[in-house]
Amino acid sequence: MRIAIPIDSIFRPTANLFTATFNNPTIGQYDFAIAANTEQLVMPIDDINLFYISIANYSANVPESSYLENLDTSDIPKIRFLTGQNKKPLYGGTYPLAKYLVTNEVGTFFRSKQAKDSLIATFTGKLNQNANLAGVVTITAVVALNIWEISDREFLNKFDKISKSFPQQQFDVEVPAEFERRV
Repeated sequence: MRIAIPIDSIFRPTANLFTATFNNPTIGQYDFAIAANTEQLVMPIDDINLFYISIANYSANVPESSYLENLDTSDIPKIRFLTGQNKKPLYGGTYPLAKYLVTNEVGTFFRSKQAKDSLIATFTGKLNQNANLAGVVTITAVVALNIWEISDREFLNKFDKISKSFPQQQFDVEVPAEFERRV
C-alpha cells in the first residue's frame, strides 16, 4: 500500500557517536560493548505521534576498507534501537553493520505507548587490529537517522485503521524528494 508522509510532518535528524578503544576492555580488539554505548539517547518521543525512519547512514573515523578487513566475524558491530521505557525493540532486533551505509533505506514506523518516552540505541561488536589500524587508539562510529514525526490526525487515524486490519501490511512510503534531507 502506498502512503505519503503528510506535509506538516517534522524532520528530526539524529546522529549518535559510539566509541571503542583498542585493548579496552578486550585485549587485542576494539570493543564497542561498553557502558557509554549502551542505551544511548537517540531522541525523545511521545505517545501521541507516529515516527518514521526513512534513511540510516553509518560510517566510522577509519577508511571502510580498514573497517572491513578488521571485522570480528564472531561479533560483527551491530546496533539495536529500543523504546526507553519498556525496552521494546524496533524492527525486530539488532541491525548488523558489516559495511558502511550511505542513505540506506530503512522504512520503518514506530511509536511509543508511554508518555515522555525516548528512542535509545545500544551499539556492540568488535574489530580486530591489523597493520592498517596500527596506531589508531579509538574508533568512533557514527549512526545517523532521518526521522519524520507525524502528527496529522487524519493520517494517524488512517494508519491505525490499516495497521489493525492488516497487521503484516507492508507500506510503500513516499517521502517527496523536496522533503527528504540527507544527513
